[in-house]
Amino acid sequence: MFDINNLTEDHGRVPKLKAPLKSCDTHSHIYGPLDVYPQREGLERRYAPLDVYTAMLKRIGIERCIIIHSSYYGFDNSCSLAAVAELGPDRARGTCVIPPTISKQEIQRLHDGGMRGVRISHAADDLSPESAGDLARLVAPFGWVLQFQDKRPTWIVDNAASLADLPVPVIFDHFG
Repeated sequence: MFDINNLTEDHGRVPKLKAPLKSCDTHSHIYGPLDVYPQREGLERRYAPLDVYTAMLKRIGIERCIIIHSSYYGFDNSCSLAAVAELGPDRARGTCVIPPTISKQEIQRLHDGGMRGVRISHAADDLSPESAGDLARLVAPFGWVLQFQDKRPTWIVDNAASLADLPVPVIFDHFG
């Protein structure tokens, strides 16, 4: 059962050491408020509000962050855009999820909102390394990156040649 009351406060301990100046959390998801940002049907609900995240950043001394758009929201980047806007351009940037049919005007709107990359999650949003070239060509003029997540065991090896030819930097997600 989903209990929202257990997720509305930062319950972490105060660390003995603080993060160095200008430290950056490079991968965080924001979920909610649930009544404002509906998640895709058929998925277990997740709730991780921005105020709890910012309290955690303050507690451990991290000044900057990258908000990674969750596949739970599909191509609707509203939640991530709102989080980046509230944190401000000196503190946050984002990675969005976009369809291959996106217009340059929409990419510009996302860029103006602080987005600097595209997340391609093969299992979640019907995008894949095999089809990344078209997205890379769309976002290259904006200086963005492509961030890949794929659970197939040999996908990097299988796609090494096409990934090496992309006109943008590549990030491999969830390898830490």
